[in-house]
Amino acid sequence: MSDLIRREDAIRAIEELPNAYNGWSDAYDKAYIIGTLEEVPSADRPQGEWKSVKASIYPYGYDVECSVCGHRMGSSFGYKFCPQCGARMKGADDD
Repeated sequence: MSDLIRREDAIRAIEELPNAYNGWSDAYDKAYIIGTLEEVPSADRPQGEWKSVKASIYPYGYDVECSVCGHRMGSSFGYKFCPQCGARMKGADDD
């Protein structure tokens, strides 16, 4: 089982790290890491599933659509989460 941490605590810990290289580089690296943390979906994201829908481009093809936000794409192969809303897809196994 994974450890759950609060996003705010992780950001605060990164901000409080001492500068080891030089001020500009460290500030840039910290900003990049914090920006990435702010975009990561939260652990309490909703559960969804991929639904097969008629493709809008190909007359005889099918797309998949997220049941939570309605995001469509050509295939769900390899997607355990919706890339639009971050919903965990039904049947996605834990890594």
